[in-house]
Amino acid sequence: DDYFTHYILTLDEVKDTPVISDNYEFYYYSPDGTKRLTNGVVFYNPMPERKAELVKYIETLGFKKNQSIPWSYGNISEVWIKGNDEVNLIRDDKNRTIDISFIK
Repeated sequence: DDYFTHYILTLDEVKDTPVISDNYEFYYYSPDGTKRLTNGVVFYNPMPERKAELVKYIETLGFKKNQSIPWSYGNISEVWIKGNDEVNLIRDDKNRTIDISFIK
């Protein structure tokens, strides 16, 4: 149920993420065992320059950029770290999406 997933399972950092597109989808992944929780949002057809709003938000939360990894098709994946927590920010130019995920 979307209500349960969003209001009960979604991390506050994800709930407070700036909305940079009218079309977006939250996701939640909690594997069994000792793996960490992943929670995020995918923005479909965002204006690429609005990615800067997500970067500012990540920095405001105290995360520091660890690395940028260029992918094929002009995609860029950025990894941000704060303690044991991680943020992945992926801009996929081919599919016209920007994905931000928090891993705790």
